Amino acid sequence: MYRANELAVLQLNKEQKNVSIHEYEKDGWTFHAKGAWIYEKNPDGTNPVGPAMTVIGSSNYSYRSNRRDTELQLYLVSEGKDFKQRMHEECEHLFKHSTKMTIDTVKNDGRDKLTFTERLLNRILKILL
Repeated sequence: MYRANELAVLQLNKEQKNVSIHEYEKDGWTFHAKGAWIYEKNPDGTNPVGPAMTVIGSSNYSYRSNRRDTELQLYLVSEGKDFKQRMHEECEHLFKHSTKMTIDTVKNDGRDKLTFTERLLNRILKILL
């Protein structure tokens, strides 16, 4: 179901292109984590030093976790340049071992191909999953 939801997010964001999904890969490692780092442009239009906000905690963004489960998240907003720089460095470290996902890579990934049945089941069962 993950692939179906990943595809839905990427398709919704096709026009704006302001959200990206990266999958962490490193030989011999298994790593399950979700993160959100929000970068905002500076008032003068230049790129920021680092993220303006990050999310810490159980970042499950499904219908079920939003409506049925008990989830705990902390949204950390910082204006401190040093802290933003350290968050940015952590992002760079994680992204160094990740692949940016696109609609094409999700649809054509030979390792975990998204099937029609999975798309259909995702629509039917999304409230429970």
